Amino acid sequence: MYATIAAAIVSMLLAGASGVAAASGDEAGEIVWGVLDFAPYSIPSGPHQGEGIRDKILEVLKEQLPQYRHREVQASAARIFSSMQEGRPWCMVGAVKVPEREAFGYFSLPAQVHLPQGVVVRKSRLAQFEALGELSMDKLLAQASLRTSFHGARSYPPEVREAMDRQPQVRRHTGDAEPIRMILADRLDYAIEFPLIASYYAKQLGQEGELAVLPLREMPDSLAGRVMCTKNEWGARVIERVDEVLRLLRPTPRYRLINERWYSQGDVQRVRRLYEPMLLKSD
Repeated sequence: MYATIAAAIVSMLLAGASGVAAASGDEAGEIVWGVLDFAPYSIPSGPHQGEGIRDKILEVLKEQLPQYRHREVQASAARIFSSMQEGRPWCMVGAVKVPEREAFGYFSLPAQVHLPQGVVVRKSRLAQFEALGELSMDKLLAQASLRTSFHGARSYPPEVREAMDRQPQVRRHTGDAEPIRMILADRLDYAIEFPLIASYYAKQLGQEGELAVLPLREMPDSLAGRVMCTKNEWGARVIERVDEVLRLLRPTPRYRLINERWYSQGDVQRVRRLYEPMLLKSD
């Protein structure tokens, strides 16, 4: 009975969101949604295609913005951002709001809870890293015997990026699975990565539960993913419509569950603790 009532309430909210968006009726043509190959946040191909967190957020947005035509294009972050800089009608889900991106993009209200990147290690070596105390990039890089690899295309806080740039001899990688595979094969000692990506690829490689993620001092406690659109009059209107939808949908069970997808049970609890302050009580 209670499940039926809850489902009815959610349906009413979804219908209300659709009504608000349609009533606003820009009839502004097409939104090109840039989709990263960034499993399990967005999964544009393979057996789990369309099952990522951002994929499901985009699914909801497309449902609730019927006045637009929607086209998804798999693209790199560089292509998405350059298209925005050129003034094209592009948007993406999950972008983190940073000053350099605000120069060419408008951002929605927070749409996604991101757990921050940390130090990924094998659980069997957890005690070795915990013995170092609070971990920072400088402290890790001072341990000359520890092997690592930096993601060549990943965005990092300035302190982390500067520490990495001072170590040109350290190998770089571009594939998300590569450092996880190498840690599990004992060819790397640690990597800086999102816990969700680490656990996802460990599971895909048949070694679920073999990794741990330790906090890194320079990283924030959490990050809010937002919808980002080209910084022009068109993009401002789209973001206004997106915000209307987010205000109605973020409190619903469906939207909460989207933000919990793919996380381990322990990390689901962290997402739940962050959800209200990040998505319901902040801009």
